[in-house]
Amino acid sequence: MTRVVQISDTHLGARKQHFEPNWAPVATWLAAERPAIVIHTGDVTLDGAGEEADMRHSAARLAILPAPVRAVPGNHDVGEAGHPHQPVNQERLERWRRHF
Repeated sequence: MTRVVQISDTHLGARKQHFEPNWAPVATWLAAERPAIVIHTGDVTLDGAGEEADMRHSAARLAILPAPVRAVPGNHDVGEAGHPHQPVNQERLERWRRHF
């Protein structure tokens, strides 16, 4: 049987580590479960839309998982369509693609 695990909204951040305590139990559980693939369905980062450091930090965290990871970006990762201060744009999408 192939095991696929879906995770979401990890909100990992380099400077603001509000959600970092949540990561260790998730990573430990995934190591025990040994899925064939992990699908992350958005908001990998806390502020990757504005902070390159959050992208690097989050990508490094996902890299330790015991399975390949595929991720789709959320609004914290690339901005939000039509948002006046943090809209999705080419720069944010390219930043996402460099790391994920």
